[in-house]
Amino acid sequence: MRFPVGVTVVLLALSVLSIGGCGDSPDAAVEDMVTTLEEMGEALAAIENRADAEAAVDDLLALAERWQEADARMGAMGELTPDDNHELLERYRDRMASAGSTMIKQMMRLEEVDALEPLEPVFEKMGMSAPEA
Repeated sequence: MRFPVGVTVVLLALSVLSIGGCGDSPDAAVEDMVTTLEEMGEALAAIENRADAEAAVDDLLALAERWQEADARMGAMGELTPDDNHELLERYRDRMASAGSTMIKQMMRLEEVDALEPLEPVFEKMGMSAPEA
């Protein structure tokens, strides 16, 4: 089942907070994930057409890899306590909402200019699905 892109981004952001890693802190992993989403949104905003999208795939795949690494760190930490989860959610809520909104807006814009298809491997790597035409 494919979720609409907006739901997928929100689910990804919320999943960040539902699990917690050995060696580093949940805060550091969430910070890395949110920063990666912000950078992904900026990179998508710089794409104006299909050729730009094709040229950006490698850089975006590197960001998707960084997302996966931070996500794996979170998974290795085990489940957070409800209090820790709430604290992280409160700390990162605004940035996550903004990053998610930017991602959705840019993906929809890229779909309109036929520049989203070349980026599908990036979204798949992040566990997301691009909007369907």
